[in-house]
Amino acid sequence: MAEIKCLELQKWAKNPYMDLLQESLSKRKVITYSAETNSFFAYFALKEGIDLVHLHLISRGGFKKAASYNFYWFFLVNQLILLRLLGVKIFWTVHNLEPHENEYSKLNKFYSFIVARVANALIVHAESCKKEIIKLLNGFRARANYFRKTYMV
Repeated sequence: MAEIKCLELQKWAKNPYMDLLQESLSKRKVITYSAETNSFFAYFALKEGIDLVHLHLISRGGFKKAASYNFYWFFLVNQLILLRLLGVKIFWTVHNLEPHENEYSKLNKFYSFIVARVANALIVHAESCKKEIIKLLNGFRARANYFRKTYMV
């Protein structure tokens, strides 16, 4: 089995859940790298020959202005689209659709919709989360294998 290079995108640089995930993936010949969602991760992914980008907790809070929030999402989404067009697989583990700091709910739903459509697959931990995403996609039929249900890698 050939090694797979996976870039884990997350909100925080250090996260105990991510340490466990990376440890488990390394046993399966998956080389993992980490980057924050507000970095130039597409450049790194192309430079290192990344096969898969795995998103976690992409919603962010703490923006004082909607323009800053829009810029963050525009930057993130355009990098994902570029990578997808260049053949990099995009997976999103959807922990929650609404950020804990719910400042820009409508904008968050709009950008979550785009990320869900760009992703090759969505990973959910609960049926309720899957139902939320189907509701968000509202009329856009997902392929039967679009969702991956998991409890732990």
